[in-house]
Amino acid sequence: AFGVAGDRSLNHPLNVTLRQATSNDSEFVFQIKRAAFKYYVEEALGWDEDRQRERHESRFSSQSFRIIQVSDIDVGIVALAEEQNRIKLNQIMIHHDHQSRGIGSRCVDSILKQASQAGLPVELRVLKNNPRALVFYHRLGFEQTVTCKTHIHMRWEPA
Repeated sequence: AFGVAGDRSLNHPLNVTLRQATSNDSEFVFQIKRAAFKYYVEEALGWDEDRQRERHESRFSSQSFRIIQVSDIDVGIVALAEEQNRIKLNQIMIHHDHQSRGIGSRCVDSILKQASQAGLPVELRVLKNNPRALVFYHRLGFEQTVTCKTHIHMRWEPA
């Protein structure tokens, strides 16, 4: 099963670790999404709180979420889906108070290392109006594959 280094340290000076999300983490995950994405979703599609909660509940129950921790403090989330021929990075969100500290890069690097060992590409999609995320993923080696009305699909291929 794919993860981001399991529950072990990601060897980051900030002591970044991951733990499997439980049902008790659902509200935290939603609040991280709201803090990290509301601006972009509102601008691109309009933010409907009830619809966003419904989507969250559906995804939370069907995807494998891990909570990103720094020194035992919950700072973000990651959700992956391992498929036969690819890994889908469904979500990675770091609370804005903890961004630009290398936490997200360390998590994605770990995913890419595991994908490379398995010989699998990693795919994701980004809202077109989120240039910071586009720069982040380009820097990590992702390339655009498809552009649609609201999203850019990206793919990373193992060497």
